[in-house]
Formats: sequence, structure tokens, C-alpha cells
Amino acid sequence: WLFVKPTPGSSNFISDYSSLVINEIMGHNKTYYSDEYSEYDDWIELYNTGDSPIDIGGLYLSDSLEDPRSFRISTEYPDSTTIAPGEYIVLWADNSEDQGILHLGFKISKTGEFIGIFDPSANLIDSVSYPFISPNLSYGRITDGDEIWTIFSGPTPASENIYVTGLRKVNPDNTLSIYPNPVKDEAVIEVSLDKPSDLVIDIIDSKGR
Repeated sequence: WLFVKPTPGSSNFISDYSSLVINEIMGHNKTYYSDEYSEYDDWIELYNTGDSPIDIGGLYLSDSLEDPRSFRISTEYPDSTTIAPGEYIVLWADNSEDQGILHLGFKISKTGEFIGIFDPSANLIDSVSYPFISPNLSYGRITDGDEIWTIFSGPTPASENIYVTGLRKVNPDNTLSIYPNPVKDEAVIEVSLDKPSDLVIDIIDSKGR
């Protein structure tokens, strides 16, 4: 009998990626944060919310649900692609794979788009559709792993998301109503707040657009 041990990223390797999230994105990095070549490329930050290390080697990143296998992260350097519990990894969306394991084979849009990360079988792990963001600002979760996203005037690549604001979290189930449901041509969105507040409302279709 010959036993072959499967490696991460192979079709026989089963791993739990449920604690892996896209945590922050910068789509117009003009002068804020440079890579190891002193280039100001756009970036995507991933975060491990769990208690075990996650090797992202063999996973796919894409800006299209129709093409989940757009770019595959190499499995050759697990020391560089493993995220410890509560830690981060920054991937450079610069279409420059030759610059290193963490440089992606595509660029992301400055005007906003869908970004998804997929497992080795092309199943969606996590995704976000980010809006147009001014140069040197980022779009991230208010706190690491949080469900609420916002625009950061002080981006935090490879470090804890800290958003200082007078805004507060609201529970959409209690404050938001949309009708008619289902929606065909027009929808009315009503938000009930106990005091004037700034709001960001994202409307995303079933394809993540």
C-alpha cells in the first residue's frame, strides 16, 4: 500500500476557511502604503478571525462571480501564505506575479467593484462590493471581522481596524424597511432613527454587483 499525504490546495485536501474574511481594501493607493519595491499598488487585506492558522495557498481571488478561478494563490510557499489566528495578510492587486507570492495577477478598479475569495473547489468563502473611494482612503470593516463596512480616512493595512467616529451601529432588522418585496422596477427604502445620522446604504444584487 502506498499512502500519499494530500497537500493544501490539492483536490483531496479539506480545510475550514469559515474564519477567513476580506477585511479591508484600498482601490486607489496613491501615496499611502508601499510594497517591498516602494510601489504604491492597490491592496486587499485578509484577516483570520479564528483560533487556527489558515494557509491561503490554493485559494482563488476574483472580481467576478462568473469567473471565480480568475487568480490562484500559489501553494509553493506556505510560510508566506499562512495567516496566524487574529493576524492579517496584505495582497497586492498589481498584476505583477513576478514580484512575489503576495502579488496578484490582476488589478482592482479605482471606481469600485466586487471582490471575492474562493476555496480550491471555487466555492465562495467571502466577498465584498466596495464603492468608489477617494485616493489614499480604504474600505474596511469597522472592526476586524465585523459585518459593518465603512470608509477609512486612516487605512490600517496589516493591522487592527480602528474607526473613530460619532456614528453608531444600528440593527437593520429594527430600523430598515424596503417595499414592495419582491422589487421589480422601483423600491422605497425607509430608515427609522432616533436622531439625525449619516448613513451608507449599499444595494447589491444576487450576483454580488
